[in-house]
Parts: sequence; C-alpha cells; structure tokens
Amino acid sequence: MSEVKAISDFVEPSKGRIHPSNVPNTPYIGLEHIEKASGLIKGQGVGSDTRSTKAIFKKGDLLYGKLRPNLNKTWVAEFDGVCSTDIIVYPSNERYETRFLKYRFMCNDFINYAVENCNGVNLPRVNAKKIAAFTLTLPALTEQRQIVQRIESLFSRLDAGVASLQHAKAQLQRYRQSVLTAAVTGELTQAWRKANPDTEPASKLLKRILQQRREEWNGRGKYKEPGRIPESNLNDLPSIPSNWCWVSYEQCSWEITVGYVGSMKSKYQDKGIPFLRSQNVRPMKFSPANLVFIDKSFDKELKKSRLEGGEILLTRSGANVGQCCVYPRSNGLANCSDIVITRPLNEFNPEYGAMFMNSPLGSKMLHLNKVGNAQAHFNVGSMKVAPVPLPPIREQVQIILEFEARTSSIDYLEAALEEFRGVEDELAETATD
Repeated sequence: MSEVKAISDFVEPSKGRIHPSNVPNTPYIGLEHIEKASGLIKGQGVGSDTRSTKAIFKKGDLLYGKLRPNLNKTWVAEFDGVCSTDIIVYPSNERYETRFLKYRFMCNDFINYAVENCNGVNLPRVNAKKIAAFTLTLPALTEQRQIVQRIESLFSRLDAGVASLQHAKAQLQRYRQSVLTAAVTGELTQAWRKANPDTEPASKLLKRILQQRREEWNGRGKYKEPGRIPESNLNDLPSIPSNWCWVSYEQCSWEITVGYVGSMKSKYQDKGIPFLRSQNVRPMKFSPANLVFIDKSFDKELKKSRLEGGEILLTRSGANVGQCCVYPRSNGLANCSDIVITRPLNEFNPEYGAMFMNSPLGSKMLHLNKVGNAQAHFNVGSMKVAPVPLPPIREQVQIILEFEARTSSIDYLEAALEEFRGVEDELAETATD
C-alpha cells in the first residue's frame, strides 16, 4: 500500500566521516565521477587523491550531489568507499529501495524543488534538511522494486534504441562521405563522360577563368597573379579524369579573404543585417540557427566581409573547423565574422567548390594546412594555394545533380532520426514519473 511520506520518515543522511590519510587506497567518488541524469558513474579515484575529510559510504547506499550545477547527479554505490562532502549519503535500509529513491531524485519535480531550495552565492547547495522535508508517494517495498525493474527495462530498451540510431546515423554519414569522394574524383560521372566525349576540357576552362579574373581585378590596383599549388605537393595529388585539371582555389576566385575579426559583444542587435558566425556554416548548407544581426552603419564599415550570395564559406576555427557551405543568393545581403570567404569566378560552381571542401579528400588537405595549437585554424594564405580538382563546367553541374540524386533522401532520414531521438529523450525523462 502506498503512503505519502517525507524523505526523513524513512531515511536520514549518514554522518560518517573519515580523513583520506586513513584510507589512502579506498575508492573515492567525487561529483566529477557521477554522470548527470544517468544514475551512473564514469570513473573513480582513491582516497590518496584528496586531502580533506570525506564522507563514508557502503555498497548499496545512495549518493546524491547537493551542489546546484550537479542536482541531477545520483548513484547507488556498487562498492564501499569515500566521497566528497558535497555528496549526501543515504544509507540503505529495509524501509525503502535505494534505486527507487535514485530514480525519484531524477524526476523533474524533485530537481526543481532542489534548485528552488539552494543557498549560497558562489557555489549554491541544497541542504539535507530541505531534502528531508520533500514529500513523495512511497509504495510498499515489493512494489518499489517492481517499479525499479520496469524503469530499468525501459532504459535498456531506450539504450538499445539510441545505439541503433547512432549506428544508423554513422552509416548515413559514411554513405554521404563515400558519395562526396566519388563526386570529386570523377567516379560519380564516369558514365556521363563516356556519353559526352566532346566536352570541353578543364584546361580550356581554366584559361577563361583566369582571363575573367583579370577583368574582375579592374579598379583594384596592379593585378596580382593567383597563388599556385606548391610544386612539392603536386606529386601527392590523387589521379583525376584526363579532361580535368588540378588548380588552386585562388585561381578560380577573384578574392579569398576572411570575415571580420574583433569583439562583437556590443554590436549585436535584434534586427538589421544578418551577421554569420561559424555556427551558421554546416557541411553543404547554411544554418540560420542562432543568427545574429548588426546595424547598417557597421555593415558599411565591413565591406571586406560583406556577403551578397554565392560565396563559399569555410569555418577556420572552433568546433566546426573545416566545415563549408555556400551562402544562398536568396538570403540577400549579410556580413560575417572570422570565416574564410571565397568569391568564385563565374565558371567555377560554388556548390562544387563547397562539395570538394566537405569531402574526405578536401578535408584532409585542409587539416594539413591548419596552424596553431590551442585553437587550430586555417589562414587565408593556405586556402589560396589549396588544391582543388577542376572538372569541365558542364560536368560540374552534372556532378551536383548526381550528388543530390544520391543523397536527397539522407537529409530526410537524418531529420527523422533526430525527431525519433527527441521522442526517446522525452521518454527517458518521463520514465521515472
């Protein structure tokens, strides 16, 4: 029979303490060892790792992190040991099932209660007396164990589902990468070339592109020849179709530059000119998520980093380093921060250029040109001489069509997997209700 009880009605925190010098080889659990929201641990230390007095716990006891950033860290001990005094130890007894209370502590209503009852400024904590006053419905011990068994059965199914989703996403990613490799090495359009043997070779296309580059230079001072692929790298380039040719990125563009580099905290506003950051550049697509804006007057000061559409954008630092997309022409004017900007010439298709940079081959070449240790990035000079295989203009278009035909379903499948993952996350949150 279930009863409404305060936690203090069936368990009191353990008061056992010991100095780690007395138990140097005893397992030690700190807040950093308990995973948030999973009820699991991800490692452990030993008593000699610490200096101050620690709490004692026994196998089967419930450990609960009382520091506010860790209010969803709880674990049922699988061995005897010592733990941080920022962890409350609830000893096991015959009146309750510790795993039941663990899952109850992981419910949203209890987490909210704990957050609301924290004290302190720098490191807010919830004290044991506040937790002791929390009331809950406590079933009979046999029913508690049945509930725990049901929850853990659901979690096992969820874990299996997540593993399947991760495997499926990895398979889709591998497929996308293999199609990209086939696209930028000519394999994808092999049949098309056989059916179109009279296509103008890329060597003639390159001459026109370089001529256009000179024409685009008008009004910018003395013409500067584009950087070429270093001779030391030529022997390392993979083979490509005979009517293609290797070129540098700068040979196919009238400018390669970098977005605004400087403090922006005081420049953002709710409306105005879109201002792209690295997080807005994703492989093969522009992402409007968390897009920020600047005013028109500041945009006018940043002519070098202004975007009109059709530019190839490459993240040069941060977590998304090396990711590349084309800024859509339909989006109108924009500006950007700390992103490598390639302004391609007319007969170098920007979608193909971004495709190469996102391919394993392009990624490998970019990573060879990274500079810096703590915050690795690409400099503009490296980008200018980065090799890219240039197909005939008609074949560039065909490559894009073939790629889209083979990968059009991937975006749909990935979106469906993410939606299903969201459903599983909701189920995980409600499994303990």
